[in-house]
Amino acid sequence: MRVKYNIFLLFFIISTASCSNRTQHADINTLIRKYSESPEDSFRLEAALFFKEQLKQQTSVRNVFYDEVANETVKVSLDTIDLPSFLIKNGLSIRKELLPDSSIFSDSLLETHIDSYNFYMKTWAWNHNVDKNILHNYLLAYKIYQEESQNWRTFFFREQERLLKEVLAAYKLEQHSNNENLMTVTLKLLSMAENWYAFDNIPLEHYGSMSFDMMKCLRKGDCYFGAYTAVYMLRSFGIPAALDYVPFWGSKNGGHAEVAALDSTGRINAIPGHELKHAAKVFRISFIPTNTWRDSIRPYMGNDSFLLPGIAHDHWLDVTAVHTDVADINFILPQRTEKKIAYICAFNVGGWTPVYWGNILQGTEVRIKQMGKNILYHVALPDGDGFRLTGRPFLLDMAGRQIYFSADKRVLLEMKLSKLNTGSESWVKIGKEYTLYFIDNDGEWQKVSDIVSVRDSVLPVEKVPSGGIYRLVEKGRNERLARPFRYIDNQQVWL
Repeated sequence: MRVKYNIFLLFFIISTASCSNRTQHADINTLIRKYSESPEDSFRLEAALFFKEQLKQQTSVRNVFYDEVANETVKVSLDTIDLPSFLIKNGLSIRKELLPDSSIFSDSLLETHIDSYNFYMKTWAWNHNVDKNILHNYLLAYKIYQEESQNWRTFFFREQERLLKEVLAAYKLEQHSNNENLMTVTLKLLSMAENWYAFDNIPLEHYGSMSFDMMKCLRKGDCYFGAYTAVYMLRSFGIPAALDYVPFWGSKNGGHAEVAALDSTGRINAIPGHELKHAAKVFRISFIPTNTWRDSIRPYMGNDSFLLPGIAHDHWLDVTAVHTDVADINFILPQRTEKKIAYICAFNVGGWTPVYWGNILQGTEVRIKQMGKNILYHVALPDGDGFRLTGRPFLLDMAGRQIYFSADKRVLLEMKLSKLNTGSESWVKIGKEYTLYFIDNDGEWQKVSDIVSVRDSVLPVEKVPSGGIYRLVEKGRNERLARPFRYIDNQQVWL
């Protein structure tokens, strides 16, 4: 079988390349000349030309181990240590260096990525009719975002050779077969990725910058760790994959990261079971610079700080519409402003948090594109190192309308409340004291009353202004976890 032959050939090529010329800097022009000599190397030439362009634009963060007592750097082999205890025992810290990729890439690593791309293109039918920009950005790309490029492609291809053979045998993926089994293979690989590491709420950045060597050492991490693992694994097997992330849900506290992958239509799409539904905003890491930050945001911030660190760089795309229902927001400011950019905020961990930005036209109108529906929003203006809320909060409903709520003190109702937020640990508990709030017409939280619960999971509250937005907080507990809600048909409806 031709596929089997190609797999063994690639193992040989990768093994040979990764064990030689480890410190030699990449000479991309020599590779381009070599690949130009043979039509059989057309995919290699394509990859080399792409890397020549990208190496000039890309930078990576390298982790450097530092001895605080001796005041010097230390070489550490991450393959042989338990990192957390090793750092403490030896009094080491981790510092970060930002380096141009052109200065740290070796010929061997470059050729490994190039040879792998050649194999993927000649072997897997699902890549044959895919746009080159997608293939380059999400398959050929040697990293996700700013991590130092390391041998993740070689590692997963070698470590999971048995699985690859099983996939080939089970789904009969011949060299010229169709791509109807692509999602089946993707889901199989994702289950493997989930078994490769243990989930831990401590982000990998606690131990330095993201890197594959660090990931192999720790083998545990948060959702970003899991998404990086899945992207690496899918790309290693020749499936274009991207990292999609939600800095702040808006519909609940916190954020999340997921993997997206090539679908049968030739696009990068959400994977069943891995969608980022009901998010205010979803972004996708782009290896190829998009320059949105450079061209469309930074020049218009003036002396104000930009408060969206998750997109304060040039490697992201807005993919909210891929994951959830969206609508554009047009908002008229109460007062004219000289600002050029406004924020749209969502409620997160007890307060309004910027989740995206929009242009201000003629000092009065804010236009914000593709925001997740059925989420409570509040427009704000940059203000030095912070922001200033303006106007009133509103719900962007499923029809794309901006719905404003005004609690009516003339019409009072009785509520039966059960939870503080959507979490499993947020139920009302007997003997605890709670405070109910509503949002007034100025967007401020006003107290309704204090109540002591006399039973679990049910908290009656009387004389509540009707038709508003509310929050229930437990006294003495982290009040920031309480989520806004509406009260409809005797039920809390979370926002």
